[in-house]
Amino acid sequence: MSAYNVRLVNPWKMWFKRQEVMHEVSLLFEPAAKKAGYNGVNVTATLYQPQLLPADVQIYLVPNEGFSLLEKEFGEDVGDAAGRTVYDRGASEVYLAGEFVSQHGGGVFMRIDGISAGGTSFEFIHSPATIAKIIFHETLHNKLQLGSKLHTRKGPADALFRETLKGDHSKLSKEDTDLLASKLKAKVKQWEGGWKHLPQST
Repeated sequence: MSAYNVRLVNPWKMWFKRQEVMHEVSLLFEPAAKKAGYNGVNVTATLYQPQLLPADVQIYLVPNEGFSLLEKEFGEDVGDAAGRTVYDRGASEVYLAGEFVSQHGGGVFMRIDGISAGGTSFEFIHSPATIAKIIFHETLHNKLQLGSKLHTRKGPADALFRETLKGDHSKLSKEDTDLLASKLKAKVKQWEGGWKHLPQST
């Protein structure tokens, strides 16, 4: 079987350590992908909407909660969060910057070009290893079709998720890998409507 596709989309045109993030995501996803029968994992990052296969997962990378595409579409302020998934719509996003980062540290500076016409800003963001763990976490919500019940489990999927983020090099538990592997082939229709909420200048 071919590799499993993790599609990272960057509509806000953020400058971050893309290759490092993709590498860290690959390290986390590959054990689950192989357990599910795939040859491995194929992680891509793009500024535009990619073509998706039925079992692919798509994660929007967003500067912070203030630029949430899911909030614009589905409502509800997520507040201080590392990411968000509206699981029954196949919609997931990860916040690279914001209050969550300043509270937990371990970040680096990032350039963002897509926030305003002709404008550039800089934000303090999570490290690549931490971003990858949040992507893994939101993928669990997305593919398992679970909301807060996911947080009763162990590992980065548990209620102490914020604590696990403090150690970038902490490993996933076997339960994390088994959980994702069990649903990786699930055909969850991914939400592709984030682009309509961007300012016309982007």
